Amino acid sequence: GAFAGASPVVKAYLADAATPEQLPSFMAWREASCTLAFIVGPTLGGLLFSGSSLSACISLTGWASVAAAGLVLVLMQEVKHEVNAS
Repeated sequence: GAFAGASPVVKAYLADAATPEQLPSFMAWREASCTLAFIVGPTLGGLLFSGSSLSACISLTGWASVAAAGLVLVLMQEVKHEVNAS
């Protein structure tokens, strides 16, 4: 899909943003959220489809993607590295 390469990008961002002590915890939370998304997403989609229509599922998915992109734009901060002048 359009965001098939997002997982390596997120891992790279976490590696840059986290301290070595925080990194294992951050990676575990990332994996847990991906697993939760694989379980909850199809479940909610199936429930929505059974009570509505396919177009409602597709519309909700599209708007959820737009909302997620907006959250990334607003909440994600650039990682700044200190440069050691030797």
